[in-house]
Amino acid sequence: YSMVVTDLANGDARAVYKKLNMDFRNYKRLKMYIHAEAPEGYMLEDNQVSAFIRIGSDYEDNFYEYEIPLKLTPHGSYTSNSESDRYIVWPEENELNLPLDVLSECKLQRNEARRKADSDVTLQTIYTIADPDNNNNRVRIKGNPSIGNVVVMMMGVRAHGAGTKSAEVWFNELRLTEFNEHGGWAARGRATVRLADLGVVQASGQYSSVGFGSIDQSVLERSMDENKEFDVSASLEVGKLFGPKCRLSLPTYAGYSRKVSTPRYSPYDTDVLLETALAQASSKAEEDSIKEMSQTTETIKSLNFTNVRVKPKQGKKVNMLSASNWTASYSISHTKKTDPETEYDVTKLINGSIGYNYSQGAKSVQPLKSSGLNSKYFAIIKDVTFYTSPSLLAYRWELDRDYQEVQKRNVTNPDYLIPLSVTKDFYWNRYFDFRYNITRNLKFGFNAVTNARIDEPEG
Repeated sequence: YSMVVTDLANGDARAVYKKLNMDFRNYKRLKMYIHAEAPEGYMLEDNQVSAFIRIGSDYEDNFYEYEIPLKLTPHGSYTSNSESDRYIVWPEENELNLPLDVLSECKLQRNEARRKADSDVTLQTIYTIADPDNNNNRVRIKGNPSIGNVVVMMMGVRAHGAGTKSAEVWFNELRLTEFNEHGGWAARGRATVRLADLGVVQASGQYSSVGFGSIDQSVLERSMDENKEFDVSASLEVGKLFGPKCRLSLPTYAGYSRKVSTPRYSPYDTDVLLETALAQASSKAEEDSIKEMSQTTETIKSLNFTNVRVKPKQGKKVNMLSASNWTASYSISHTKKTDPETEYDVTKLINGSIGYNYSQGAKSVQPLKSSGLNSKYFAIIKDVTFYTSPSLLAYRWELDRDYQEVQKRNVTNPDYLIPLSVTKDFYWNRYFDFRYNITRNLKFGFNAVTNARIDEPEG
């Protein structure tokens, strides 16, 4: 596009803007051709006006700015067929050829200046450095912008020097170039060990590096994180360790898993490489702290005893008083999560139950079958069948406790601690079920469920 500005005072500017939603981090350079000339009837010299481009999350408080003093094209007639004419109309001195890592370098220098004693540099200070590749051009930062989340873009013209300035400026072929084509890799492994009839032990792990993606994914869709996962579990019948004569059945499951995701960029300055942020740490302890805060982790530990019981003796009939009617279960799970915004998120789940279940077939009795009542009038009475015991008698007693504790990080003001968030639930449930078939067609059933919530003190 082209724009004509007239009578701009020193430092005054005019610009156009566009809203975006882009991530520039997978590119290396931002380029554009710029042409400038004096309007008819106005006096203007080289470097008296400059072109600038702003990118960031807003136009006033969080942005990067890159400014180029403009060389003027003399009035005349030029043809696109002549290479020399093209360079006169689009001078190399005016070309925007911005290495995007210069922007993050400007941010790092600004942050370093803020940490110095008696520094007057703040986030709202417009901090300026020279482009290392071209000392005539200037790089500026205000607030906390990021090229990983470019929401707005502004291009304009600024006047310099005494008096007012007028100019006609053309902006052409704004583009991002040079993909970051750094590839990645991934691996996955699994091992299973079968311990005869005792059980199974399994272990698995997987890894994927920054830049890994499937063959159908574009460069922009590749992973920006390094991911590590590890999992080990064991399913065992521990009762078999007590010998073949032991009737104890003790099914046991134990598991441990951990996931760690390390971002390529610092989560607090999303256009600064994490390794760069770590290199700026003043001590090993600070470096470890920054790395820990930047990672997203999840650790799960669990232990389950399911349906623990005493098996009935072979050849011996089970009755209502047999120990094999009783079962017990217990499980505990501990999950801890951390991420750049959460110092820790701990969840504990505990469940325990004791149950009794008797469901053996009841013995049937026909008391009038041998009574001698052979008349067809007594056939209904003669065939009546009674059962001596209930067909089902079951009771289960269950405790279920959930506990969650979340501590958020205060990223903007670490001196102020965000209050701890705690969620607790404690339930005590009882289940009773009774069924008695008095005769083949006369049946009685009763079941009851009692749910109780146990209140706990705060904290």
